[in-house]
Amino acid sequence: MLVEFRSDWDDATLQALSLIHQEVLPYQGWDFPSLKSTLETGGTYIRFACIGSTPTGFILYRDSIDCLELLTIAVAQNYQRQKIGRHLIEFMLNAYAEKPCLLEVAADNIAAQHLYHVLGFIHINTRKAYYFRGHKPASDALIFKRPPISQEPVA
Repeated sequence: MLVEFRSDWDDATLQALSLIHQEVLPYQGWDFPSLKSTLETGGTYIRFACIGSTPTGFILYRDSIDCLELLTIAVAQNYQRQKIGRHLIEFMLNAYAEKPCLLEVAADNIAAQHLYHVLGFIHINTRKAYYFRGHKPASDALIFKRPPISQEPVA
């Protein structure tokens, strides 16, 4: 399986990526208009993975003046646990090595939290009952931060 990573989105690609997001994050999935309007604002970027012509996951991030913000990441269920998400995050971090990175993750998303810890993120704050879960209790949002790669201690 050859995974290709790309940034050259079009409407059809965004539509497919929005369906992936809604599949894996049903209560907070971004729809096509939301993805497109976010990308059309300055400083917001997307990188996506494809197998052949089929999109399998993406990362959406914003380059702010003083930090990088991971807005969302999603990998289709059939392609999870194949390091696609990790490669997407590593690309973003390496492309902006001089900036710290912030993200939010649901407290009940243990797999994502593990990945973020492995990639050097630390938990810095919590937003109580932030993520709506339908008929279930809302999940807290954990705020993570990663220092710039250029400031990492050398082992």
